[in-house]
Amino acid sequence: MTLAGVAVLMLFAVNIVRGWAGEGDPALAPTNAEGTPVAYMTPVPEAAATPPAAASDPAWNETIAMPYDTYFLTQGAHGQSYGHLAVDIAAGNGSTIKSIINGVVSGGGYDVWGNTFIQIENDNYVVLYLHGVYTALIGETVTAGQPIGTESNIGYTLDMAGNSCAGRDCGYHTHLNVYDKRLGANIDPLSLIPASYP
Repeated sequence: MTLAGVAVLMLFAVNIVRGWAGEGDPALAPTNAEGTPVAYMTPVPEAAATPPAAASDPAWNETIAMPYDTYFLTQGAHGQSYGHLAVDIAAGNGSTIKSIINGVVSGGGYDVWGNTFIQIENDNYVVLYLHGVYTALIGETVTAGQPIGTESNIGYTLDMAGNSCAGRDCGYHTHLNVYDKRLGANIDPLSLIPASYP
């Protein structure tokens, strides 16, 4: 193994030891009409509801890109109690987060647990990212692989002992949830992206 490979493994090991995300308390989540907990979403301006002309091309709605240049899985599918089927992935504090789809930024801000979020959607998918510092704006069209922010630990993140990472150097990751509009349900994000890359 090369020295660079060892350095990357050490970075990942340190982040795992420092901690990974705990998610919000489901009892605090708002619910939909059926009583299922859902994340709060910032209202979407009308302009954001109109997809770009390229969206009429089926390939535009199917294109998938990696969310980071390099990343690893820190937590498998979870969040069913609050309406998600998400995974947690990490590349390290400050790493560039990329859109996994072509789409329009249809939501952003903070949820009820203080997690930062950005939501990107097209005709096929709604992709939700939590905990980062997001730079793409509501109504903006983004392409698969385009930077949308950087990894952080904002919101409800915990270390391995279950302690809050608020104001601490731990818990950096992206919580990634994918809703498939054609199925009307969340899907495992690992059906679109690998558990680690490269």
